[in-house]
Amino acid sequence: MPGLNYSKRFAETTTLGELKRRLYTVTGTDPASMKLEIAGVGDVTDQDATQLLAFGQTSLQVHVVDTDPLSIVNQTAQSAGDVPRYELDDQKYNERTDTFRFLVKSGQIQGATKHEEEAPTNIHTGERCQVCIAGKPRGTVRYVGAVAFAAGARVGVQFDEPVGKHDGTVKGKQYFACPPKYGAFFKPAEVEVGDFPERDLDDLV
Repeated sequence: MPGLNYSKRFAETTTLGELKRRLYTVTGTDPASMKLEIAGVGDVTDQDATQLLAFGQTSLQVHVVDTDPLSIVNQTAQSAGDVPRYELDDQKYNERTDTFRFLVKSGQIQGATKHEEEAPTNIHTGERCQVCIAGKPRGTVRYVGAVAFAAGARVGVQFDEPVGKHDGTVKGKQYFACPPKYGAFFKPAEVEVGDFPERDLDDLV
């Protein structure tokens, strides 16, 4: 996956099929559409029953390719590359009628302060994070910005474990894609980004 590096320890008895399912929660690529390439070995896509120990290495570099041109991953990457970036100055932003600032000023949404309304500048999609709730679950930031179901900006998180509420879709609107029960939204103040690697099973005991 371009732009995404991920390090994780797996049991040497983990099969490539199991690895694909685990990588789905990280890459968003359906296992059925994954092409796996191991550095120094080559294409191992069709070896689902093969265990990691079969490669005789203590460390493996695995490259994941999404072969589905219609997947959300590929469509998002294509859109990001095709659409030129632009900046909207404050005056033009105030003139728009499809922003939370307009909804708050017009009284259609109550309770959002200017600070809460605008997306945080210190949290970005793809960053690892820890959420300040019970258990301090960890995951990856998948969405930052306005949402239709609440006032103010929200951060969409894909957890490492199924401790979330949804699959990135809320009230019929998809904000990001992840497996069911892995996604959740939080206020920016509840999300801390940084060096938060996925916890090993031993850490969860």
